[in-house]
Order: sequence, then structure tokens, then C-alpha cells
Amino acid sequence: MLKDYRIIGYDFEVFSKAKWWCVTFKYHDTNEIITIINDKEELKNFYQNNKDNIFVGYNCRGYDGVIMKGLLLNKDIFKISDEIIYNDKKPHQLIRGANNLQFYNYDVSNKMHSLKQLEAFMGDDI
Repeated sequence: MLKDYRIIGYDFEVFSKAKWWCVTFKYHDTNEIITIINDKEELKNFYQNNKDNIFVGYNCRGYDGVIMKGLLLNKDIFKISDEIIYNDKKPHQLIRGANNLQFYNYDVSNKMHSLKQLEAFMGDDI
């Protein structure tokens, strides 16, 4: 039996020095955009309502998915973000039990080009 699911694009921004984070979700089928800023409870509600859907992002396996799981598991995502960016830590090194959390995450990153290169190729102002 096939499940009904939706595709949701997402992207996190984390500023550890300011203790500020935000995430933007965009439903592929309706183009509806939802932005959550520094509100774990709102994020947890969004997750509960969408955990059977597929989340899609660029480099989300190495960053955004880890931040998402960290917030859902009440971890210090500012420390996690810094460990990924400055100390080249891998997701499995940062959050124990993260794989026990249902999260269908599809990474569209391209090892041949950075996100900025791809944006430039599309003519985006970077």
C-alpha cells in the first residue's frame, strides 16, 4: 500500500553567537512557505504534523538535518553548529540516538559544485 506524502524543502540558518536560529519550509505541491524563528515548540508541532513527509535540502545530511534532530531532541544546536562548521565534526559524532528519530531526509547536494556555484550558474544574485 502506498502512503501519501508531501515533499518539503527546508533550510536552517544558525547564528551561535547571537543564540538565534530559523528554518524555512516550503511545500513543493502548494508553494506554501512556513518560517519558524527560535521556537522549539512550534518546530516540534510542525514535525509531528509532517514527520511522514519527505524533507529535501542542499547539504541537509551534513548540516540541516542534524540541526533539526538536535532541536527535536532538546540538544544545544549552537554548539552542534559550531562543531560542524569549525571542527569538521560529522553528524553521528554529535547526537546520540538521532537515528532513532523518524526523519525522511533527501539531500540534493552536488559534490562537484558548491551551493554558491550552482546559484551563480542559475543567474541568482549571490
